[in-house]
Amino acid sequence: MWTKRRQSLDQALLRLVDFGLAGVMFIAPYFMGGRQPLGQLVLVSIICATSVVWTIRQCLFAKCRWSWCGAEPLLFAALVLIVVQLVPLPEWLLGKMSPALTDVLPLWTTQADGPVNIGRWSQLSLTPAATRGGLVIFLAYAMLFLVVSQRVQGEDDVERLLRWMALAAAGMAAIGIAQFLLSNGKFLWVYEHPFRNTRNAAKGPFTNENHFAHFLALGIGPLIWWLQRSQSDSNKRRDHREHGQSLSGSKTLDRAGEPSTRAGRVHRRQRKPTDVGGGWTTSHNRSPQQIEKIALSVALGVVAFAGLLTFSRGGVIVVFLATVVCVGLCARASLLGRKSLVLLAGVALLVGTALLIYGSETLSHEIASIGTGSLDELDQGAARRKLWRADFEAFVHYPLLGSGIGSHAEVYPTYYADYTDVEFTHAESGYVQILLESGLVGAAWLLCAMAMVGYWCVRSLVYAGSKRSTASAVAIVAGLSTSAVHAVWDFVWYIPACMSLTVILAACAGRLSQLVAAKASPDSATTQTPASCRVMWAAATLMVLGLAVPMIQNRLAPALAAPYWDRYLSAVMALKASPVKTDDDTSVNRLLPLVEQTLRNDPDDARANLKMAGLCLRRFELDQKSTENPLALAQIREAALASQFPSRDAQEQWLSVVIGENRRHLDKAFYHVRRALELCPLQGEGYICLAELAFLEGSSETAAQACIDQALRVRPYHGAVLLAAGNEAAFDGDIPRGLQYWKAAFHQDPEYQSQIIELLAPQMSASFFLTEFEPDLSGLQRLYAHYLTIGRDDQARELAPQYVAIIEQQANGETGQAAAQLWYQAFTVHQFLAMGPQATECLQRAVECKPDDSDMHRALAAQLLAQQHFDEAIEQFQWCLRREPADESLRQGLANAYRQRLSVPAAVTSVKPNPAPPLR
Repeated sequence: MWTKRRQSLDQALLRLVDFGLAGVMFIAPYFMGGRQPLGQLVLVSIICATSVVWTIRQCLFAKCRWSWCGAEPLLFAALVLIVVQLVPLPEWLLGKMSPALTDVLPLWTTQADGPVNIGRWSQLSLTPAATRGGLVIFLAYAMLFLVVSQRVQGEDDVERLLRWMALAAAGMAAIGIAQFLLSNGKFLWVYEHPFRNTRNAAKGPFTNENHFAHFLALGIGPLIWWLQRSQSDSNKRRDHREHGQSLSGSKTLDRAGEPSTRAGRVHRRQRKPTDVGGGWTTSHNRSPQQIEKIALSVALGVVAFAGLLTFSRGGVIVVFLATVVCVGLCARASLLGRKSLVLLAGVALLVGTALLIYGSETLSHEIASIGTGSLDELDQGAARRKLWRADFEAFVHYPLLGSGIGSHAEVYPTYYADYTDVEFTHAESGYVQILLESGLVGAAWLLCAMAMVGYWCVRSLVYAGSKRSTASAVAIVAGLSTSAVHAVWDFVWYIPACMSLTVILAACAGRLSQLVAAKASPDSATTQTPASCRVMWAAATLMVLGLAVPMIQNRLAPALAAPYWDRYLSAVMALKASPVKTDDDTSVNRLLPLVEQTLRNDPDDARANLKMAGLCLRRFELDQKSTENPLALAQIREAALASQFPSRDAQEQWLSVVIGENRRHLDKAFYHVRRALELCPLQGEGYICLAELAFLEGSSETAAQACIDQALRVRPYHGAVLLAAGNEAAFDGDIPRGLQYWKAAFHQDPEYQSQIIELLAPQMSASFFLTEFEPDLSGLQRLYAHYLTIGRDDQARELAPQYVAIIEQQANGETGQAAAQLWYQAFTVHQFLAMGPQATECLQRAVECKPDDSDMHRALAAQLLAQQHFDEAIEQFQWCLRREPADESLRQGLANAYRQRLSVPAAVTSVKPNPAPPLR
């Protein structure tokens, strides 16, 4: 009885472990691929729970052993690397291991008597909170790898995991196609991402279609393996049945007197006219094997079709690569028979047909760009090349141990000189990011890990003594090779849903290589721990439990904060996109509670702390306007520094009188900006905020300049930092230096371009701007509009000729709506300059580029009427009235045109504008 209970308990625990592994494949990926904090929390929780169950089982049963796979030292080495990046180091050791920190963070290496005392930076990681999160994710991957390595005890276990992976890919593909064809813009019809939607491509729960395609590509090998295995099993069963019938059948005479067998009679009795080649039949009574082959063929087609519906060059490449590697290796090993190849060709034909029906044009354009072989086509705008160049420059500064796991998003802007409105959260290459974040030590670790996995794959293929083992090895190799190749130009290793499948494949490769080697050479059996070492397993259980709790806590805080942060980002995007400018008081009241909720759940969010500081400063400025002393922060700071108070208490008494209750906003801002910089010292805007608030601690006049200098070290190309540096230089009376910073900021960010124009346009002429700043079209547009807004029409008129010339030049290179808008813009400038014929010509060009736009036809009719081209004006009014017959203003305009044509007999009618198109 006790033995049966122990066996039942053993099987129950094993089922729980298998359920956990299935959860990694089937549940965790649907939480936005694990890229969002909630998805990471789900993945970490599942892996921790599975690991605890596994160690408990090992502890309870004496027969359980530890099978060494050889990767344990590498996992320990990676753990040590991340821990070293996090632990505080003495100054002399930190200087030797990362000498560039002294140059990048001079304000953090200043002694206590420096201008600003914000402490000393003592960690190799420049983003400790992100590195701790990376440590948690790495520990989860390591646990997953070790559990799979121990759970796989035979080839049946490997095959079970491959089947699950195939099913996971097929299910993900079906969801992706359904979401794309029936999209409401939300992921899984529920989650609305601040920046992404599901309408333009098949993505599934992934924010990036490339990552969705990678997940599918990892399942293509297992799907082809399963299909091949099903066909092979079907052939074996048929051969075995025919062989058994031939042995058991006794000879007899048929009705014609010919020798026969019972098997033959049975065979004739079973054959039907509906039987057609290869075991496929039109009969309604299909065998389970036939149903399985049909289902697998459909699943493979669905996965391939979903991969193509990503409309992504990278996605198409990895899907094609996984297919080619798997089919090629199967063909080399003679695993695919003629029927299997015909079946795969049929699947490809059906997928191609489906693609012709939906989406072929978009995909063909993407594939055509691959065929050109041009880097400019493959990397439009050289975005990846610019990013990788910046990453390599950063690597030179942190060559040994890197800048810290998870630090890429904060490190690369220091070296990225070109303006872009896109933030590269990752390096667009797993190899480049590992080199940057973990240095040469991390790169060496990666090479060793890849060499070990490659050795496992080769050994599995070489020592496979049966087609069954070879087929499993081929499926694993297809997935791992796809991961290795795709990581060259994408950050798929940083997508938990994709990486968890890769980890499972790697663990299967290690165990399969041991299993096939043990069959080939019994002396090479896996090294195992003694069976009676329960103390070790008890300790392991306690250790896993001790790790699981802080790991889940680490991911829980960001997961709770993420909804509020998403709402904050969505609100910011909505405010920017709104055609009606929202007043500052409304926007601050809308954004401030969302950031407060974010920080309440996750106080260690560096960016949220910085945003909170900025919002508190805006709140202070708004509240100050309604006080008896409506002094701005800059005025208060200037007065405090000029007063040279004998003590800090004296300054505090003065501030309490001048500011009153609004002081709380400054204190709150000061706290959060200090906290933001403690969490990540690379946030340049934080030093700008600190420069404005440093006087609260009684700092000297040089404190602000020290903060500005530090900001320029970490964000030399950021518009806000350059603008603040220019303002500080002008505050100190150094106008030439300030102008140099302003000019740099002017070409970095359109937002700060507008601020510079608002700052300088009231005092400076148009010719000065044209000479010093050399504005592009967007800069000219903002400058021209601002001169008109502030009433400096003379400067707008001086600027207009060069402005309109650039507009027309760019309009000539555009088509459609873009060209129409530019021509209309040129029309308004010519109209301002009272150049009627040129204005009319530009408006005609706008109508020609967008012939169905009623507003432009209406404007052209009014312009032609003003220029006394009555016949053409009448044609335009009539065209508009056919569209909007109830519009009274159009009827009045048409009547006015007729009236003026009669009253002015010598009207000019030779302009011959573009005739109005027929009503559509």
